[in-house]
Amino acid sequence: MTDIKKTLEILICRWPEVALLAVLNSFLPLSMTMLMPQEQKAVTGSALIAAIVSFGFVIISILLFMGFLRTIHLGGARPQQPITLLKTGKHFFWRYFFFSLIYSTVILTLWALTLSLTEPAAGEAVAVWKQKGPLFLASFVFMKFIVLVMPIIIVADCSVLNAFKALKRYKLLEQKQLVYLYCVQVAASYILIFLPVQSDTETFFSQVLGILHQAIIYLISLVVSVTAIRFVASVNLVYDSEALEPSETVEETDFGQ
Repeated sequence: MTDIKKTLEILICRWPEVALLAVLNSFLPLSMTMLMPQEQKAVTGSALIAAIVSFGFVIISILLFMGFLRTIHLGGARPQQPITLLKTGKHFFWRYFFFSLIYSTVILTLWALTLSLTEPAAGEAVAVWKQKGPLFLASFVFMKFIVLVMPIIIVADCSVLNAFKALKRYKLLEQKQLVYLYCVQVAASYILIFLPVQSDTETFFSQVLGILHQAIIYLISLVVSVTAIRFVASVNLVYDSEALEPSETVEETDFGQ
């Protein structure tokens, strides 16, 4: 449990940033619901504004998250200002976007294949396992890619292609704590699927439950990500690209290693 304890120490020391990230990601689905028009047909200017605002929230969350992980690697438990996280995170944004695009393409392919092989009868609703099954399956089949590709990019400051090439240097299954944490994260992400749905209408209680669920998942994912960053950093990869600009660097400490 040593690695997890060290990860938790870092997150506790940087709790204001952790809280900011958790709040942004937990309330994002709710904010999108509140901003969107109530009627499905109301594709108006308000819908466009809602989409832009929601997209802005997503971009900011990604930049903060990337910057947070990079400064964890370079500065360990040293607290950072949100502006520092944003400046640092933008250096990795397009690589994150490219990796997400690759992963999304794989998931959509699996989803389409599943639906084509198990086509429901006319008028029959698509089963939950058909909707969520491909993503759940991919979470384990591509576990090594999901857990390690972005940490490699952030630690080694390399391209997505070089990150995939570097995967062979890591034996993820030997890092049992990291694997267990990831399994807990996946289980927490899908647990609501198996809970009975009381009503199709969204209530205040269901909104609170959804926010708490998102917050718990995100906090677990932070523990997984920081543990993965520390694991990747222990292999001491050589940087493949130019160093960050002086305004985006963070003083290195031994704590984060």
